[in-house]
Amino acid sequence: MEIIESKSLNEAFKNLFDTKKFSDITFVVHGKELQAHKIVLLTRSTVFEAMFNSNLKTKDGKHSIEDPEITYEDFENFLKFLYTDNCKIVEENIKKMLHLSDFYAVKFLADKCIEEIGKWLNAENVLKYAEIGLLYEKTCSLLDLCLSKLPKFIFNQPLKYYSEKQWVLVSPKLSLKIHEKCPRDKNLTEDRLFKKIIEWAKDYYGLPQFYETV
Repeated sequence: MEIIESKSLNEAFKNLFDTKKFSDITFVVHGKELQAHKIVLLTRSTVFEAMFNSNLKTKDGKHSIEDPEITYEDFENFLKFLYTDNCKIVEENIKKMLHLSDFYAVKFLADKCIEEIGKWLNAENVLKYAEIGLLYEKTCSLLDLCLSKLPKFIFNQPLKYYSEKQWVLVSPKLSLKIHEKCPRDKNLTEDRLFKKIIEWAKDYYGLPQFYETV
């Protein structure tokens, strides 16, 4: 009888992910196949559980994924997290990981993403991440984290951020959230925030007379 080297549960599941041994499900992500194990996925995601135990089942055991928001590498990275509670989370893929965590109802991954964002949140990117947080407001706390940091980061800057080589004004929805939920303090007073929102409206709607009449 073959003696199996003792491994931790995490090591065993990582080995399953790496080797694909005994895999029983295949995803076809933008035309490229990726094998996995149903039992692992359905225990980590209620969406996968529904997929594997409903009319969404396929006869050949293959599930096509053509999500334009992600790549094959993004989905593979996501599956790695489901097996090991660990995956690559960097600024370049954070939005995609949040998208996948939301779509497949994996809150633990969203929490991991927010934990990482908290490490690199600063005056230059806080509004950008607040916009991302708006997309997933109902399922994660990223927006609340960003709003809590605004008094520290934006008290001396306008309501816009630099993205893809250009300045972008915050959306009307985020402007409203900032007005409603952003904490006030000695750096970001009610008066200072009000003036910022007026300046934002002037720029966003292109109505200089708006500023003059308020």
